[in-house]
Amino acid sequence: NTTLALRAFEVDPSENKSQWREGVELIRRAFLDDPFSYVGEHYKIPPRSLVPKPLQTPYPPISAAAGSPSSVETAATMGIGAIMGGLYLGFDLVENMVKLYDKTLAATDHPYPITPRKMVAISGGMHCAETTAQARTEAKPLFDMAKLSTDAYERLSKLSQDYAYMGAVKDIDFNDEEYMFERSQGFMVGDPDHCIEHVQRYADMGVDALVLRVDSLPHHQLLRSIELFGKYVIPHFKNPRNVVRPADDVLADIRAARPAHQEALHQFHSQHNPTHHKETSR
Repeated sequence: NTTLALRAFEVDPSENKSQWREGVELIRRAFLDDPFSYVGEHYKIPPRSLVPKPLQTPYPPISAAAGSPSSVETAATMGIGAIMGGLYLGFDLVENMVKLYDKTLAATDHPYPITPRKMVAISGGMHCAETTAQARTEAKPLFDMAKLSTDAYERLSKLSQDYAYMGAVKDIDFNDEEYMFERSQGFMVGDPDHCIEHVQRYADMGVDALVLRVDSLPHHQLLRSIELFGKYVIPHFKNPRNVVRPADDVLADIRAARPAHQEALHQFHSQHNPTHHKETSR
């Protein structure tokens, strides 16, 4: 998504999207068919056998970065995951993309096994601290990284229709702290409770997974952020069917269940050994 990368590999911006679409199709055929072959505009592969084959069935999940509605549609049409977000244009855009993915996926016939997944990237950064005020103060330098990572977007938007959507970043005020932290969708910054609120917003959209960027800050701050997020935020969203629980919680539940179990044993013996029970009672 930069002119530096495109030019380094001699990729025409007008052909980039069709190249990756053929590339995904080629990889999927290599995983599924034995032998496989492919004839397209960019790739022409004679019958070959891929060795070794993937262990996962039907194959390792494939996902594509999807910054625009058209890319979301393409991913859903192909039956692969879509990683949405990255433009700092707000939650509504991402929510509409999630709905578009579901609608397109349901309306498409898929000749190959599919690995659908709705993912959202927190591309500016996640930072968790003891207080939201502290988290904001520490995370403010991330704005510079956001500006740097989107610097080429407006130029790309003028080179190809496929990148036209990127032109919208020119209207973003990367110095508006309240917008960037709370409404841009590019950040998840705050204390654990505030981070939980942000994650819940995505969960309510039906998002399957979040991709969190955790970098570009002092190492000790990143470690503390990961620790707080892992200790307080992730457990809040743990699947209730998850069998991995803290040992102390399991032991407490076991001890609490013992009286009921003893009573059940007593009732069982009373019903199946009434004579023994009467003798015992005397």
